[in-house]
Amino acid sequence: MQQGIIKRLIEEKWYGFISLDSGKDIFFHASEMQGGYDSFKWLQEWMEVEFEIVDGKNWQKKAVNVNFNGSASSENIED
Repeated sequence: MQQGIIKRLIEEKWYGFISLDSGKDIFFHASEMQGGYDSFKWLQEWMEVEFEIVDGKNWQKKAVNVNFNGSASSENIED
């Protein structure tokens, strides 16, 4: 798992960008989060997250299995 920081969220379209240590940003979609759309609602910019990087459309990299820095999932978020 890699670590990064949420740089930007586009809530109305359910996606965002994670800032990597290298200075590059990587795309992620709410459907690729552990906990899915419910977890996306709890994200805030500058929050630390863990994720895996895979090939996406047109050979662009994307983040999957995005999770709140190993500490949260949909099971331990109270409504």
